[in-house]
Amino acid sequence: MKKVHAFFILGLMLAGCRVKDKVLPLDVWSQDCVELAPYENGYRLSGMCCSHLTLPQLNVNKKGIFITDAVYSSFTGAGFADTTLRVTGHMSEADSVLTIAYALDTLSIQKFRLKPGPRKKVCECFCD
Repeated sequence: MKKVHAFFILGLMLAGCRVKDKVLPLDVWSQDCVELAPYENGYRLSGMCCSHLTLPQLNVNKKGIFITDAVYSSFTGAGFADTTLRVTGHMSEADSVLTIAYALDTLSIQKFRLKPGPRKKVCECFCD
């Protein structure tokens, strides 16, 4: 019985020593009109014309990489249509650039190089 307790305690100690993923160090990131900001329990990438991307909480591994599923919502003329897609990202070592990329189809890859802070301009889109 003592061996079981010893292994259990050893397991807890080793689990506590693991290098854990980190969350984004800042709340708001932007590039031109596009902004990644907290939304519900995750983030929303907005500022793209007639669309936005809703992401879960982002955990960046020790190499600065994350891969997650997200919901891409695009305006159809009668409302928004949602599509689930795979998003990849990379945070620079100095936490100064956050790159987010996703493919809408096989020919259209969207890539953003976001920097810390809110967007500095708003682009007009005519989705109505």
